[in-house]
Amino acid sequence: MKTKAITEGAMLCALAVIIALFSSYVPFLLLLFFLIPVPMVILAEKQGFKVTLIAGLAATLILFMFMDPLTAGGYGIYMIFVGCSLGYMYYKRKDGFLKLAVAYAGVFAAIILIIILLQVLTGQNFVAMLTETIDTSSAQVMDVYRSLGAFPEDQLSLLQTAVDQMKETMKMVIPLAFLISPFFIGWANVLISDTILKRMRLPVKPLPQLSKWRLPRSFKNFLIMVVIVLLVIDLAHIDAIPAVYTYTLMMIIYLLYFLMGISFVYWLINRKRAKESMGLKILIVVLCLFIPYISYIISFVGVADIYIDVRKFIENRDGTNI
Repeated sequence: MKTKAITEGAMLCALAVIIALFSSYVPFLLLLFFLIPVPMVILAEKQGFKVTLIAGLAATLILFMFMDPLTAGGYGIYMIFVGCSLGYMYYKRKDGFLKLAVAYAGVFAAIILIIILLQVLTGQNFVAMLTETIDTSSAQVMDVYRSLGAFPEDQLSLLQTAVDQMKETMKMVIPLAFLISPFFIGWANVLISDTILKRMRLPVKPLPQLSKWRLPRSFKNFLIMVVIVLLVIDLAHIDAIPAVYTYTLMMIIYLLYFLMGISFVYWLINRKRAKESMGLKILIVVLCLFIPYISYIISFVGVADIYIDVRKFIENRDGTNI
């Protein structure tokens, strides 16, 4: 191994350890968690996969010196699986969407391994622990309302019904969270890596801006077929398929339509601008988070853009090309 590779490997290994320690021990620096794989990506881009894997393993061993085994193991798994796999994609000069897919797979695999590690160390089933926590929290909420003594029995009964519904919804969302969160974590890692590597003037094929995202025609047709099947299952009240499966699949499709709607809105707002406005993009996301009806409207806009191609209509009307 060349001296330069050893030196860069040691420096970036130390940087990854420092980022992990800060994100773990300094509460307001928790967002540094997304930066943990980035040193591995930079190292892979410059020195290749082998050096990166060695550095990732070394950084994980160092973390065990400063953290409890569960935390150190979790950070190490995340660093190696996401950093090394994503770094390999950058090293091979793969396009942005392939890097996003690999980042998703790396984060998903890391989450599964972390859960397995947690179950081995605690001897308890993770999903059972999670559902038990939801049940306990819901019971505590009702105990607080009852202890206040400010609500009559009929209102307490309505509150109990609302809390029970919320509890069941939270349980239904658990599989969705496991499937969706790796996408956003992987997306953040790709965006951060693209930005840093471009600033370092290293060759990179960046992920296209969200305003330029489009779905392939074959995938559009597949989605509409899945939606029809789910609607038939719902209307026919087919109980053979657990509700959690249909709910999870429907929510994934809804989020995909919403993402395409956001893509269209960004495209529409910034199409006359030389540079996309980050402030407007953040404002739109914030409005969607706090005003659910806006997110519903945007998802319908996404459906229209996917199947009617509203962008093409606007471009044809203005006499320009996409």
